Amino acid sequence: MMRRRREAPAVNGRELQYFKYDMNYTVWQDESAGLTATTSMPVIYIHSFRGNGEDVWQACREMPGCPPVVLVSVNNPGGGLDNELSPWPAPAVWKGQAPYKGQATAHLKWMTEECMPEVEGRLKAMGILQQIPMIAGYSLAGLFALWAGWTSGNFARVASVSGSLWYPGFTDFIRNNAPAGHIGKVCISLGDRESHTRHPLMSQVGTCTAAVVDAVKTKGIDTVFEWNPGNHFDHPERRMARAIAEMVR
Repeated sequence: MMRRRREAPAVNGRELQYFKYDMNYTVWQDESAGLTATTSMPVIYIHSFRGNGEDVWQACREMPGCPPVVLVSVNNPGGGLDNELSPWPAPAVWKGQAPYKGQATAHLKWMTEECMPEVEGRLKAMGILQQIPMIAGYSLAGLFALWAGWTSGNFARVASVSGSLWYPGFTDFIRNNAPAGHIGKVCISLGDRESHTRHPLMSQVGTCTAAVVDAVKTKGIDTVFEWNPGNHFDHPERRMARAIAEMVR
């Protein structure tokens, strides 16, 4: 498997490493974290619709109180991620958009059986002992993060940031199913203007998010909810960094 490496610009005096592998994910790791043979660090998985996660990584490094983490960005292969991140088929929500194919099960299988073991092996070779992985996501990736946490038992903590929790059937899924494994903490946030739309489905995101928060709490999971100022598209990388910092505390 070929590997390419480049040095990224320093952020807050920290040197970043960039790794790219054939499986289309990027691993960001802070070289200045004082690694030893027994260093243990949180490993956060995200999905990037554009780019390779560098914007979220830099926002994490600039976020006060965010400890050193390893950030793994699963990147858009070129055709979008709507099908990979949708848990079951659903109609399109925008004019001209194809219906959601609901291929999240296959995508999660790739993550847990191929991507995550590969990442763990690479980190171990660098002297990093991986803590139980965590997952965070924005928009449809926020929906996937909660669904994957509920379904797989592979993620110790979950963050859904401006998540597409309006997705048909998702509220009932969380309400009616217990997590497959232990989840220590769930962080959910939403923009305070995200419901201000005429779209009949999107306008329900506030109601659906509140219902999901309540359902998660009934499972006895430490649950943190936060309002962010603005609509769905306001500073997603900063919102992700805030959620990640809260999730790993």
